Amino acid sequence: MSLNRAMVIGNLGGDPVLRNLPSGQPAVWFSIATDESFTDKQGEKQGRVEWHHIVAFGKLAETCNLYLKKGRQVYVEGRLRTREFEAKSNGGGKRQRTEIVASRVQFLGVPPKTTQKPVLLKSQWHQPKKRPSEPRAAAVRSTYTALRTTFRTGIESSNPLRSASESATPGRSRYAAAGRLSNYVAKRVEFPPCR
Repeated sequence: MSLNRAMVIGNLGGDPVLRNLPSGQPAVWFSIATDESFTDKQGEKQGRVEWHHIVAFGKLAETCNLYLKKGRQVYVEGRLRTREFEAKSNGGGKRQRTEIVASRVQFLGVPPKTTQKPVLLKSQWHQPKKRPSEPRAAAVRSTYTALRTTFRTGIESSNPLRSASESATPGRSRYAAAGRLSNYVAKRVEFPPCR
């Protein structure tokens, strides 16, 4: 029987680095600092910081990249893995690194302040409102004004709505003409629908 399990609580030393593996799977790397205090031989308290390299894959990697920032406190649980890599500095050569392959990451504490804007889902994007078409009242008003002008100036003599008695009494004919004009507009004019 064997057990390979690691649990650490610490603070991120830098922002996570997200990359895609050749298979297309996302992977994220970040480091966590843990500290411990002890008393030396002289009786003085000393502190020591240990750095732990963390790697996560798949959806966990995308979540860590989205919500983790430098200074954030996290709890990481996973298994230890030692891998070899080619060093690019200090003369090159093969190096070994022990890291924790995370299976669970829990965000602790308050996230550090950042100037980065929050990421919005596509459904949360602000959709500008479409400008409404001309209101129905304005359309009615302009149509009524045009008919009224035409009725008064152009075709009073040939208009079938005007009677002979109104020609003799122009003062009273205004009210009767206005009533017939509204009936005429209501029957003959098609107004645009409300939108």
